[in-house]
Amino acid sequence: MGPGALLPGGGGGGGRRRKGGGAVPFLQSPVGVLAALAATLIVLGIAFPAPIPLPCGGSGGGWQHILRLDANDARAVDRSHKKTVYVAGMLKGVSLNDEEFQFLREGIALRRSVEMFQWARDKTTKAGFTRLWSPTVIDSKGFPRGKLNPLVMPFSNHTQTSLPIRLEGMGMLRMDPSLVPLLGFYQREHVVEQDLDRLPADLLGTVRVTDGYFFRGRDMQFPSVGDVRVSFYLVPGGDVSVIAKLRGRTLETCLAERAGAGRMRRPGSHAQQSSTHMSTHISTHISTH
Repeated sequence: MGPGALLPGGGGGGGRRRKGGGAVPFLQSPVGVLAALAATLIVLGIAFPAPIPLPCGGSGGGWQHILRLDANDARAVDRSHKKTVYVAGMLKGVSLNDEEFQFLREGIALRRSVEMFQWARDKTTKAGFTRLWSPTVIDSKGFPRGKLNPLVMPFSNHTQTSLPIRLEGMGMLRMDPSLVPLLGFYQREHVVEQDLDRLPADLLGTVRVTDGYFFRGRDMQFPSVGDVRVSFYLVPGGDVSVIAKLRGRTLETCLAERAGAGRMRRPGSHAQQSSTHMSTHISTHISTH
């Protein structure tokens, strides 16, 4: 995304107008400051757990202030309808169960990822083909004899989200499920031997645990075409800071307006240090009621 995508509103000139005439240089505008800061941090190698949150666009594409919202203040919440707000609290995990594998974990969202070992075209090799793990079926129609893939995946990808998503310390507010991927905090949740005890009867004896996966096949170190591995990813509970559009009592994403929507931070982590560092720079653009 180029710098132009961050500009408030459309039209040429790349800057706001001063009252006395002339454009405010982009780097002196709030958006310019954020863009320059982001570029500086990227150059310095400071990583963020999710896209850097930027304010949602107001009507007509102009920028509106971010309101630091007290989610326990009913009047403030009512006044903030359809506005951009900043709130902070804790996402409390609940028990999540992937019913296909009876895989139980506690968190906000649990994602199942399925891959199958298949033939694929590869122009970098002399033979023109290679074998690899793929999350989708690779159409082998037209492949040479002996290089055919299964027609369907035996299992599907699936994401389960705790609903409703409520945040402790945010009073009556809840999060729209569309915000969960923007937290950018899915972490690998390894399958362990104890997870075999909960497998449904139709899977017993057909899959085993290998390197943190459910694996169906003979040997995952030397897989054959058609072998399947299943992994899981979890959004855990924890402290979260959210910049989002408030609609009624629900925090919603601002993607249609090219804005960021949320960040997860963990106590003592590098991600939290980066998040805190960023917050000190955007605090001047956050106002209170």
